[in-house]
Amino acid sequence: MLAGKYVSSQGTDADWWSDLNVSWRVWEFGEDRYRDSRFRPALVLNASVESANHGGELHELTRIGPAIQLMTANGNRASLQLEWYHNDGNQFYGSDENGWLVTFRVDSTLETNHVFHARQERESGWLPLVWGEYDVGIGDTRRISRFDMNVELVDFAIRDQLFTAFVWYESRQEYRLGDFDSIAYSVTLGLQTPLGLESVASHGDPVVLGADFLHRSDHSLNPDASRVPSGNFLDNGSHNLLPRLRLQTTGWDLPYRDPGMYRRATRWLNLFDWRVTAGLDVRDSRDRGKFAGQLGLNWDAATLDGCVVYLLGIGSIGNETPDWLGEFGLRRPAGKVFVRCERYGMQPSIGRGDTLVLGIGVNL
Repeated sequence: MLAGKYVSSQGTDADWWSDLNVSWRVWEFGEDRYRDSRFRPALVLNASVESANHGGELHELTRIGPAIQLMTANGNRASLQLEWYHNDGNQFYGSDENGWLVTFRVDSTLETNHVFHARQERESGWLPLVWGEYDVGIGDTRRISRFDMNVELVDFAIRDQLFTAFVWYESRQEYRLGDFDSIAYSVTLGLQTPLGLESVASHGDPVVLGADFLHRSDHSLNPDASRVPSGNFLDNGSHNLLPRLRLQTTGWDLPYRDPGMYRRATRWLNLFDWRVTAGLDVRDSRDRGKFAGQLGLNWDAATLDGCVVYLLGIGSIGNETPDWLGEFGLRRPAGKVFVRCERYGMQPSIGRGDTLVLGIGVNL
């Protein structure tokens, strides 16, 4: 339990807060072992109460529900939870929202040496790989933040061919001076399988074939009242591709990539990762035709004392996401610094134009 008093505040009359978390391991299953650690998957009951005292009353945000805690094939600890969410007037979380949430959480350390070779040496099973990125960037008139998570859910074999079910999630927020703040949520669900074809990948890893469903939803954040129709809402953008076929190198969406690139040396690399997609638009708020496709190329040009100089380019047609992106930066296993220019193609009532930012990213 944590509690404290606000030293100063603005826009609220709250004067103290508390945060209480309780977890009860109701039932434990058989013991798992990963490297030198032991772990028992368990059915857990979690409860949390975050409260603020304002207006002379206590106002709580309560979450309570069961969870399954387990160890992933890659040694991470994961939790899948069903929560009842109730807000009794806690102004820091809205006002009076209620509902049920399904949440997924992974606790892990950055074991890059294991992830580097995971495509060939990893343990198959539930959640064999989980990784992500968090970026923040700033420009002259705007700033952006971006979070994405890649979760390989489970491996299974059909006639000795390995298939992996996966989900990819991205949340991108843009904040402009004045107005036109926006957020875009993207989620991709599908299956993928390695094809071999190492000769066309500069890292010597298998090429991956995937079949996906892609959905993106665009929303305005706190638009100026003059832009909102009286008594109505700004229409959100909705983009859907099904099916979408994808062919890529294994390193395209794996932020750690090849460990040899990060050795403390200065040398030429000239390594490439790429992705090609083709899909059909099934329902969209943008009239761009039925076919959508994308070509992406990442060039790891050189390493400067272990810092990799890279150049990333993405170009799309139809309702793929983003419309285009160009990025230049320096990368280490833990993160990167970059310059990025991009267009997400939001409708004019939600977003405005291209973005150019200088930023920093962290690999998760």
